[in-house]
Amino acid sequence: MSNYTQLKFPDQLFEDNNVAPHVEVKPGEIKINTGMNGFVQTGDSVESFRDFNKNKKDQNEPKMKMIRFPVKVLNPEKPVFCPECGAFLKKDGIAHSDVFHLPYGHARTVLDVERQRYECTNPNCRVSFSEEIPFKDPKHKVTKALRTYIEDLLSEPVITLKMTSKIAHVHKNIVKEIGTGQILYHCHFHGAHYVGISLPDQIL
Repeated sequence: MSNYTQLKFPDQLFEDNNVAPHVEVKPGEIKINTGMNGFVQTGDSVESFRDFNKNKKDQNEPKMKMIRFPVKVLNPEKPVFCPECGAFLKKDGIAHSDVFHLPYGHARTVLDVERQRYECTNPNCRVSFSEEIPFKDPKHKVTKALRTYIEDLLSEPVITLKMTSKIAHVHKNIVKEIGTGQILYHCHFHGAHYVGISLPDQIL
């Protein structure tokens, strides 16, 4: 079992300059720098196995291992005023979101992200929203790092969407959406050779 821990955030937040003091390192565990900013791990990782074969013909396929890491968003600037009417905001509980991260070996990695919810105090407005997740891809429930990994896999002409889905441990529809606009085969245009990249708008 291993623990991801955020290592790049203002030093004053941590007692020893790098590691969150409330995350204990146990025998047999390691801490890995994710290279992402904006969060801190709040507890131990939890391993489980999920059965994706209930409706599949091949019932002999092994269950998928999942590792969940509880993390909390760290935003240096907290919102004070409503983005709609300008009235003061108030805290409105905590929201949790699952964000898929880079696989750890043969295991799917999930970040259980805790973030603050806010509500407008104006009774005629009542806008509510949650903190942004700075390391999440804007369009998908994956980290920016995982999206880049998927794009790198898709840039290889010998790797298919199905293979990418299996390697990255994400649903094939997510891979397909991320790969939209990418050329998964060799082609020639105006003497240029494009392989697994997004072409300019005038070419598509």
